[in-house]
Amino acid sequence: MTDSENAQNGRLRIRYLTPREGFRLMGQTDEAIDKIMATEKAKTKLYAMAGNSIVVDVLADIFRGIYIDKTFGKKEKRPRLEDFL
Repeated sequence: MTDSENAQNGRLRIRYLTPREGFRLMGQTDEAIDKIMATEKAKTKLYAMAGNSIVVDVLADIFRGIYIDKTFGKKEKRPRLEDFL
């Protein structure tokens, strides 16, 4: 059956993310993902690792909001996060 036939019959195909896609959503680089996948082969553990990680960009924005915005005024030239690394 085609996708349109499945949709007409009320049956939808569910596509799950691969572990690699899960890690990419969490902001991991392909090099880091390759290292992780080389050490762990069980898909269930890979899914758990990706799901238990934190999105780096979101954490950086949280820190920026807490520390940089309160330290520097809105009109001043704010430093970039990379300036603190």
